[in-house]
Amino acid sequence: MSRARPRIVLTRNGEQDADVVERMIVISKRFLPNSDPSCSLAALATLDDPSASTNSELATSAELFGAAGFRDFCEVSKVASRAASSAGQRRSQRVPKQRTLELAIADQRSAAQRGEPSSGPYSSSSSPSVFPNTKPEASASRIQDDTLERNSWNASTNGSATTCPMCMLQPFVKTVKSSAYFSRYQVKYRRRREGRTDYYARKRLVSQAKNKYNAPKYRLVVRFSNRYVTCQIVHAKIAGDYVLTQASSKELPRYGVKTGLANWTAAYATGLLVARRALTILGLADKYEGVTEPDGEMAEVESLGDDEPRPFKCFLDVGLKRTSTGSRVFGALKGASDGGIFIPHSEKRFPGYDPEAKELDAELLRSYIYGGHVAEYMESLEEEDDERFKKQFSTALEQEVGSEDLEDMWTEAFEKIREDPSFTASDKSKNWAAESKKYKATKLTYEQRKAKIADKIAAFKAGAEL
Repeated sequence: MSRARPRIVLTRNGEQDADVVERMIVISKRFLPNSDPSCSLAALATLDDPSASTNSELATSAELFGAAGFRDFCEVSKVASRAASSAGQRRSQRVPKQRTLELAIADQRSAAQRGEPSSGPYSSSSSPSVFPNTKPEASASRIQDDTLERNSWNASTNGSATTCPMCMLQPFVKTVKSSAYFSRYQVKYRRRREGRTDYYARKRLVSQAKNKYNAPKYRLVVRFSNRYVTCQIVHAKIAGDYVLTQASSKELPRYGVKTGLANWTAAYATGLLVARRALTILGLADKYEGVTEPDGEMAEVESLGDDEPRPFKCFLDVGLKRTSTGSRVFGALKGASDGGIFIPHSEKRFPGYDPEAKELDAELLRSYIYGGHVAEYMESLEEEDDERFKKQFSTALEQEVGSEDLEDMWTEAFEKIREDPSFTASDKSKNWAAESKKYKATKLTYEQRKAKIADKIAAFKAGAEL
């Protein structure tokens, strides 16, 4: 089956110009009746100088292309044709004639503007002159005239190079999607279409080595909303993802946290909570306590020995969140690691890491863990703009929490999380079945439906009699 060739259309300002197409066809039929109309520009290049011709079509085409530019194009085409036919370059390189001429003109003009001799088969080093019967100074003056003409046109049209007469006859190839393209189109996964899952990362987080005999590969999934932080311990099966346990910063008010449920410190506390909860479920909470008093130092969970169970291992799943240095997602990672879960990581993305010195500022990281960065911002904002401070920290002011109270509040919360990390359902979650039944219509029996219809008929008849 033969493939359809792309159709070349002469354009002006991005739209097809019927006048230009008709003029080129007339010129081709008159002077070269056997030529393709789309190649009429190359056909014109084989003719003599049109400026001296009395033919109206040639004179009009010379005006469109520029008198000096058209003359140079004609002369270069003759030299290029002779050089290509003698050296066999067109046959060996398979370069179209029109493209060869364009390259020759571009090379000659760029070399003339730099004041250097151009290189190539059409340069002055390989032939006496690109423009025969002319001196190099005359050729350079022609090129300068064409350049000035193009620059003046661009200046008059606010830099729109597509409207220049030197650039009017540019071919436009339209890409057409055939039926074969649509018949082979494969729809992407739904969550990829929704922009919710990075399957490139998921494949590497989920796939397990064959020599581990279908052992679950756990992930610490960290997600953020506008108000809360959610952490889950998840492993994948063929049927879907299974959640071992989860924790949300929505639970932190139970541990004494009254404000700031979505900042870096809240992410740390949520990671600590999910870690202690998972280890309690697995029976490893007493053996792997983690870092009870975080000081900002880099610390990973290590195995207790051959006779003891190895630490619970999982990998960080950040989803689509950007992993920039100091991101909140690494706060959840630090909290889970200090909670006793082994998560392979380094210190390079924690706040306080200096990439030049390759060192971690432990004091700065500790201030983030205990909310020091929030306290510092509260103090600076209160001094600079009191109205904005009252608006931004309205919840903290209602709970009577100041910048000096944040560290004590978070320290107490960390201790309470370690004492009781179990999940406690709220009253709303307990009575969800009864709440949902309030808004669900009760299904009527057959007798009730018949009685309802009879009542409607009786009411209609009573209204008609009135």
